[in-house]
Amino acid sequence: MRKSLPSAAVFPFLFAAAFSGVPAASAAFDAAPTLLSQEDAEQSRKRAAKEDWSEVFADGLFKADGEEVPVSALRKKKYVGVYVSASWCGPCRAFTPELVELYKEYERELEIVLIGADRSQDEVFKYARDHGMPWLVAKQGSAASGYMTRHGVRGIPDFRLFDKNGKLLEADGRNLKAVRAILDGKKRR
Repeated sequence: MRKSLPSAAVFPFLFAAAFSGVPAASAAFDAAPTLLSQEDAEQSRKRAAKEDWSEVFADGLFKADGEEVPVSALRKKKYVGVYVSASWCGPCRAFTPELVELYKEYERELEIVLIGADRSQDEVFKYARDHGMPWLVAKQGSAASGYMTRHGVRGIPDFRLFDKNGKLLEADGRNLKAVRAILDGKKRR
């Protein structure tokens, strides 16, 4: 069951504000109730019990500078985060620095992969470089699109945490407190 949306009078402001890039506007957007309810999160967990990284990223993985990285690199770390984002998205630009901070804190055991929603692969690479994303970038293609379909990604930013074998651990990854609890071993998986 979905949580209720903001009132009709507030929604146009939030929509316009979300894409304006203004920090205060992004904060206002984030104050709106989340659209991912507990039931939605549970259904997402059931939909994709395990991801096969070689299928999800069959089109390729890269560093932000364009250097190709084997998909097997994901198994070297204990956790894999998948971040769906775009350069034109105000809430994404507001969330990214928080995610960069989390990554730097846990980089020994966490790898993150950006699935970009920009028009071209070059725009995705530029977005990753310009915003200091030190993690991997998925090549745009049908495999990454399939991931978004399987998980019911309906909006961005979207961050989900998996174990290295592809088991979904946290569907509401924008709740970094819950993600930290998992990374710290304080939350049951």
